[in-house]
Amino acid sequence: MERILIGEDALLDIDNLLNNLGNEKIVILKKMIDKLEKEAEKEDIIAEISLENLAKLNQYCKSNNKELQILDIGENVIDGITKLCKGDCTLLTFSKKMKNFAEASSLNYKYIEIKEKGSFKNYFSQNTMSIHIKEKSTIKAKIGSPGNWVLQDVSNKIIEREEVKKIAAEILYLANDEEESFIEIKRKNSTIVQLKEFRIIIVTPPLSDGWEITITRSVSHKKIEDYNISPELLERLKTKAEGILIAGAPGMGKTTFAQALAEYLSREKKIIKTIESPRDMHLSADISQYSSRFAESSELNDILLLSRPDFTIFDEMRTDEDFKLYVDLRLAGIGMIGVVHATSPIDSIHRFVNRIPIGTITNVIDTVIYIHSGKIAKVYTLEIKVKMPNGLNQADLSRPVIIIKDFYTDKPEYEMYVFGEQIMIVPVESKLDPIEERLRNLMKGFEGNVKVENGYYTLNISKDEIERFNSKIVSKVRKLQKKTGKIIKINVI
Repeated sequence: MERILIGEDALLDIDNLLNNLGNEKIVILKKMIDKLEKEAEKEDIIAEISLENLAKLNQYCKSNNKELQILDIGENVIDGITKLCKGDCTLLTFSKKMKNFAEASSLNYKYIEIKEKGSFKNYFSQNTMSIHIKEKSTIKAKIGSPGNWVLQDVSNKIIEREEVKKIAAEILYLANDEEESFIEIKRKNSTIVQLKEFRIIIVTPPLSDGWEITITRSVSHKKIEDYNISPELLERLKTKAEGILIAGAPGMGKTTFAQALAEYLSREKKIIKTIESPRDMHLSADISQYSSRFAESSELNDILLLSRPDFTIFDEMRTDEDFKLYVDLRLAGIGMIGVVHATSPIDSIHRFVNRIPIGTITNVIDTVIYIHSGKIAKVYTLEIKVKMPNGLNQADLSRPVIIIKDFYTDKPEYEMYVFGEQIMIVPVESKLDPIEERLRNLMKGFEGNVKVENGYYTLNISKDEIERFNSKIVSKVRKLQKKTGKIIKINVI
């Protein structure tokens, strides 16, 4: 009777394994069981699921009067597979990698290609941003776009732990076998997987109160031209800006904009590299993507300094070590684009306060782009001057002051300086005339800006916003024009 050896990949996919068993004798390596038990003691998710599936396989064999042999052979798992499958045993595998290994090693093997892979994909529609799976709850989906989404139940069925584990096992199997897929981070009670375009976070007890899986996917792949960027800003990004922060709240489209900027700079014949954790930006092959999880900061520093990219995009800067690496690379002369979480544009600059001397901030940051609801909501530029801070009136209080200006109007909005032992970030008192101030208030929430020239007022409004602007604001602008007698132009950009 033929003997079939079951490997780790087949054990992870228990349903397909049981469906493809015939009258063969089933063989399991003791070395594999020992390895799984050691890993399960460290609360490894793959090992835990594999051992549970091994128990199911054992129960299946008992119920069907099938023989299950556990053999202690070989110095390790691979050695055991090689010795058995060069003899009278056949390796049963669903994995392309194990198939290639068996072919290269002249082993007896039976490869079964699983046609329907990734059952979780059935929960995604064209506009689905993420799927949220948690035991003892319904599966939910965020549908829409950054800043404009709704949370909906995918079904009314309550999902149990066994079903969540089954989805997790399928994901982990695919991560080990599919191209452009890998396990990015593997911790005691959490695993982060990049499965082609999907970023997947699996969290288990006791870190979570139950098994849960979050699967996210970018729903928009924009080009830089889709953001209606003014020629002045585009020129700055291309030729002048070298210390750029892309800021915004979670889910507002920061990484999507960073991707668009990376592709644009690459098309402009710039060498671009990225630092990511996890690696979930979808970029062309010309752009090298590095994971900070697989290298120390010192190693990344050496690689980037020696390879001399024109720009490095640092996605999701969180820790002191991330900010230190960004600063070190920027001060070494590499163009840096950092992506940071911030609830307002000025908050992103706050993230650097007390991390570096105030005098070096403008060498590290020269441009801040704030993203809200997938659009550019604010652009700041930074410069340093020796002057008396706004609001103080004694000449001997002059000191180095960092002036944070609105890029489009060139008007200061904040000043940063040292006062006593504290670093102050102080709003600059508005010196707008009443009409300009009123127009700026009306423009809040719209993509555009207000310009005043020779007594004429111009509202520059994005073509994507003009319909909403006409329905909500244009009548108020006309009333203001009639009341003041001033000329107010509306320009679509």
